[in-house]
Amino acid sequence: RYSKKKGNKEIAMIELMLITNKTQLSIQVKEALGLWLRKILMQLSPNNNEMMRLADFRAAYEQEQRGNFSVFINSYTFSQLRKAGLLVL
Repeated sequence: RYSKKKGNKEIAMIELMLITNKTQLSIQVKEALGLWLRKILMQLSPNNNEMMRLADFRAAYEQEQRGNFSVFINSYTFSQLRKAGLLVL
């Protein structure tokens, strides 16, 4: 966790390290989104037998009131998760 200044405003940020068999990525996001993603990614673990569908992912996103899901799935953060192979559409 760290903070970033944007004008006169301090923004709480978090860095997620995503390590897969293929790659290692670092994603910097706002703290609230990062904490939510960490929780969701734990549910996507290979040790979890239940597969999360896009509808479930969307419902979890909207339940947490993270904002417009359509904007999120077109974001850089989402593209990085897909690039790491963590999300498949």
